[in-house]
Amino acid sequence: MARTESIVEWKSKEQGARRGRSDDSEVLSNRLSAIRWLLPLLIFLFVVAHQAVELETVDKWPALQRFLAGVAVYGGIGTIVTFYTLNWITSQTKQKERAEAGIRQLNRELEERVARRTAELEQAYDELQDRNEKLEALNEDLKELDQLKSDFVSMVSHELRAPLTNINGSIELMLDDGGMDMESQRTMLRICGEQTARLTRLVQGILDVSRMEARKLEIDPEVVDIKPLMERAVENLTRRESKHRFNLPEGALPHVWADRDRLEEILANLIDNAVKYSPEGGIIKVLADRSGGRLIVSVRDLGMGIPAKELDKIFEKFHRVDRGDARSTYGHGLGLYIAKRLIEAHGGDIWVESRVGKGSTFRFTLPLADDDQLKAELDIDTSTDTSTDTSTERT
Repeated sequence: MARTESIVEWKSKEQGARRGRSDDSEVLSNRLSAIRWLLPLLIFLFVVAHQAVELETVDKWPALQRFLAGVAVYGGIGTIVTFYTLNWITSQTKQKERAEAGIRQLNRELEERVARRTAELEQAYDELQDRNEKLEALNEDLKELDQLKSDFVSMVSHELRAPLTNINGSIELMLDDGGMDMESQRTMLRICGEQTARLTRLVQGILDVSRMEARKLEIDPEVVDIKPLMERAVENLTRRESKHRFNLPEGALPHVWADRDRLEEILANLIDNAVKYSPEGGIIKVLADRSGGRLIVSVRDLGMGIPAKELDKIFEKFHRVDRGDARSTYGHGLGLYIAKRLIEAHGGDIWVESRVGKGSTFRFTLPLADDDQLKAELDIDTSTDTSTDTSTERT
């Protein structure tokens, strides 16, 4: 605002100066126009007066005096008058030219300053537009964060209420029924164990997300045989979910360079996700294929599939695919998000291929362990075995 006012003030001053220069130029033009008419009139009157004097006086002079008088009048006075007249006209013309040059200079300066001020205003406008866009983006982010907060509170309250209700119910039944047989007690304790594990997974997931958001996620890569981790993930799921069938790769798999615990967590999340969105008794296939210097791991189910409009959101926090049926699906919408971030931390990629009603296939890549890493791991194993043998012999 202050900049605009300064431009207006300066412009008014420039216009005043231009008007002054223009007035001076107009005065000079009027003077030159007057001389154009007055000079011939003065010459005419001078000639008339001279002729009158000559008729009355000079003609009576001798010839030499008349000659000298004519030379003095026409040659001397005429020359002097003509010189000063032309000199005055020249000075007035130069003054007019200087005034016009000054006006042109003022015009150029005004145009340059207006152009400069216009560019500054345009830059200020662009900066204002950028700030408005950033504010709008921040506003949208705040709205999204507020929605995420609401979703998080709703999810946590639901995920906590269900297992706590089951645990409390089981404990109350055991306390109220003093004659409960051992099998029923084991069933109640198994329910408590399952629900406690469910709460532990929820808390662990929230802690993992917190570390990721704070950029404090750390991995400790080593040479890992992924096949036992697949078997362990399936075994842990089978303990609480015996209605699905699992197919694992046959034979040995190439070793990968990864964090063992994090890799097991990735496999558990993806296989658990496949179980949740598959029909009861469905087949879950875990496949692995080598591609160059990477291992591509696939987790395939024959479940409901994912609508195309949700494929881009499937790895976002708290996002869950609506089953569209009456069966509720447990989960807090963090498993795929955590898996994606962990895989990216390993330098790999993750993606999904899905058709509604035909199932989904989640694939991710991990770097294979190179020869130097395998050799170093073999040396460590050999050293460990040697130490163990030596210790046994001493014993």
